[in-house]
Order: sequence, then C-alpha cells, then structure tokens
Amino acid sequence: MKHKALFIILTSLLINSCYFNDNIFDSSSFNDVSFSSETQSTTSSDTSSLNEDFSSSSNQESSTEEQAQINYDFNYEAKENEEIITINQMQFIEIGNYSTGNYSNCISNKEMIKVDGINFEYYRAIRDENAMTLLPYTNQNHKDYIPGSFYNTSVINNITRVILSYYCEENDTDGLTFRYGNDRSLNNSLVLPASKDNVSLEITLSNTCFIKFDTIAQKVTLNCVYIYYDYKQINYNSSYLSHNSDEFRLNPITYQNELIDNVSKVDVPIDISIDEETNSYVVNEYKTYTYYSYDYIVSHPEYINDAIMITPRDVINYYIAFRRFPVNYFDSASSAIRSEAYDLFGDNIRQVSDYSRTNGYVNKVPCNLNNILYYEFDIDIDKTYIVNKRLTRGVGRVIIFDTGFNAPGYDTSPVGVFSDDHYSTFQEYLNTGKFSKRFNCQANVTPYIW
Repeated sequence: MKHKALFIILTSLLINSCYFNDNIFDSSSFNDVSFSSETQSTTSSDTSSLNEDFSSSSNQESSTEEQAQINYDFNYEAKENEEIITINQMQFIEIGNYSTGNYSNCISNKEMIKVDGINFEYYRAIRDENAMTLLPYTNQNHKDYIPGSFYNTSVINNITRVILSYYCEENDTDGLTFRYGNDRSLNNSLVLPASKDNVSLEITLSNTCFIKFDTIAQKVTLNCVYIYYDYKQINYNSSYLSHNSDEFRLNPITYQNELIDNVSKVDVPIDISIDEETNSYVVNEYKTYTYYSYDYIVSHPEYINDAIMITPRDVINYYIAFRRFPVNYFDSASSAIRSEAYDLFGDNIRQVSDYSRTNGYVNKVPCNLNNILYYEFDIDIDKTYIVNKRLTRGVGRVIIFDTGFNAPGYDTSPVGVFSDDHYSTFQEYLNTGKFSKRFNCQANVTPYIW
C-alpha cells in the first residue's frame, strides 16, 4: 500500500469559533420602537477601553461524545489501512518574519501549505529555525480573540490519530488546545500539558475530518506532527456556516445638517435590549458624539480629549455620524501634518487610508463594487502603534465601506468592520455598541463566512 506522510514541524498555536448577525432592524422603523431615558457616556481615549465594544463570544468548548485519548506509549508505524500525511520543514520556508505574527491568505493563496492535495493554514505564526511557532494573542482581554493556530481546511477523511512533539515557552498548567470534529465548528477539544522540555504524544481519534492546534496563553513550538487517516467513509460537513445567527443590527444614525464645530452632535445607541416577540428594541444607553475639525482643536485644545477617537467603536460611530475623520486621524500621505500634530495629539495620532480597489478582501463582503470607496483606519491593539514617534501601524484596522452593503436590511449608510489580525477575519459593527462575532476574510480560521 502506498503511504503518504504528514510530518509537521511547527511552533505556537491557537483559535476560536464565531457566529454572526441575523435579524436586521432598519433605523427608519423608529416609530415601532420604544426608547428608554437617555444616559450619556463620556468620551474615553484610553486604549484599555478597546475591548468594551465586543459582543460576548467566548469559545464554545467541546461536547465530546467520543472523547479523544492521549497516549504516551505509541508506535509511529502506520497500521493496516492507515495512511500518513507528512509536512516537513521545507513547507515553512515561506512563512514571513513579522514578529507579531504571519497569516495564511486564502485570497491570494500566499503562505498556504498544501501537502498531498490537503490544504493547511496558519494564523499568528512565525518561522523559528526548522519549525513554525504559533503565538498567543497579544491582548487576551479581548472577548473574542484568536491566538496562534494551525489547521487543515481540506477534508482529511477519518483521521484516526495524530502524533506530535512540541515544547512550550513556560511550564504553565496548560500548553495547547487540540480541537477536532467532523465539521468546521470543531466542537470537541482536548487540553495538552505545558512543558519547556520536548513532549511526544499520540492522540487517538474517531469520526474526525478537521483538526486544529491552538495556543492558550504562551508560545508553543511543534517539532513534528504526523496525521494518520484511512479511507473509511464517515459523515462530515465541510460547508462554512452563514454569519447570520442570533445577532441584531441597526442601520446607523448620520448627521444631516451643516457641520458646526462643537455644536453638531449625534446621540448614538451603544446598548440595546431586543424584544423578539414584538420585533422591537429599547435603547438602554446612548453616547453623544460631537463634531470637531482639526483647526478648531488647534485653537481650542481644551476639547482634545472629547475629540480624539481611538477605539474601534468610537472611530466607526464618529465617521458614520459626521462622514468626517476624527481629528487625530491623518491621511497616509499627510506626513507633514502628522509631524506637526504630534505635539497636540501625542501617541494618539493615527493613520487612515482610502481605497477603491475591487479585488482582495472586498469580495468577502457584499459591498457595492460598482461604486466602491472604503477607508482603513489604524487601531492600536497592544499599545505599540507608535514607538519613538514612529508609526509601527501593527495589525489592527477598522474598515469602513463608505457606500454600504448590497444586502437585505441594509440602506446606503456606511458599514464598519474591525480586524485585529490584518484582514484575516472581520467583525461587523452592528450599530448597537457591539460587534458581531468573527467571520472569515483572508483566512479560513473560523467556521463562518459573510
């Protein structure tokens, strides 16, 4: 029998599952909506508030009817009817060198790994000599973070066992999360022990076509991985799920009159309650946004804290409300203005870029390609955006599609999404103060698509 081998020299890994919005309320239906008394919120420019905007989407841990088993006494030889897929160090030569992590790109087919017709992807990975290191997420207070991960995107029919050798950065209680299942939700999981010394073990499986290795809170280096499988036909589902599940979206509020500094204001919902029986919602809390121009803030610096926008929610709400950039954002070509303004805004200066491309990630969402304009607002997710007065930019972005989405329930208002992984995944802003759960963009790291 012909044997294939899948040998994997890897590093650190981690991942999460996600969902998305279902019922869409149009802001034009306010006549059918009851509002609570208004509660104003003060504007905060503290980066620590970055995480407040995200809907609770903690990982759905496993329900394991057929729990995988860990063995420390095993045989590398393939059993009867088993085949082995092998990934060796040569597959990792093309992994990038960004210290904050590198990502597979399914749109351009860059940094994808293909062995014997099986596609693999990595997420937050770096090349480490003859291995791949997968990184933990840099800001684990984020309610919906995805740390480093390695996973197959093609079906491997009936994986019977996986053998791996790995070591961790520290001897913490937990080392890796191993996820597995017969669909892309990967609802079963097993925690592998942490060790600074090499650990070799075997995981036996059944009824499995998809696997993932996830880091938990530290770097993990996989020295080698063998994936054993047979051709036994099992029931599996290789489809990605729709992002429309159990979340509600409002069309946004936009200021309609002439913009006047420190006068034009918009009250934006940041917390709502939904009554599904009556198909209505109640606004529990608003946040007031006030329009300021750059010249006005130069003349009136006492308003600077109210004018600065740095969290994903505030950046999106402000731009959609006034169709203007926040005063601390400067066009990517405006280096002179950015330098001039540093004394005013300090490390709260940010960059924004505009595009009208019709290729790339815009094809992962239903934007209007015939009249496309979108902006990329830089977001500091780990307080390393500016180092020694130089922009490092990082991997955090808010993308606002200025001409909206062509989809049921959407009007022509701009739509904002947030990415903390350089466009690998998106979370759509629901105009309720919350973001949706993640869906795939340039990587297939979640079970969801738009």
